[in-house]
Amino acid sequence: MMVKRYSERGGDLKFAQRFRLNNLSQTYAKYKDIFRKRTAQKEEGKVQRHFGAAAKEIEAGRKKKEAEEQAAAAAAEDPRHFA
Repeated sequence: MMVKRYSERGGDLKFAQRFRLNNLSQTYAKYKDIFRKRTAQKEEGKVQRHFGAAAKEIEAGRKKKEAEEQAAAAAAEDPRHFA
């Protein structure tokens, strides 16, 4: 509402003020559109999730399990190793 009120008084504003008002109103419109799109995605269940951290954790778990299995296999082959 404030943007609309000030834009109606555009003739009363100086050039620098009109420029700043236009810049702010464009930025507001851009973020309003982004917010609307993200809200719609959440409501529709189409949210894109980033699984990077989860994938790294799974890969680290696999490597740890692999290392344990190799250590167990090496221990089983070594007759001097007592469990």
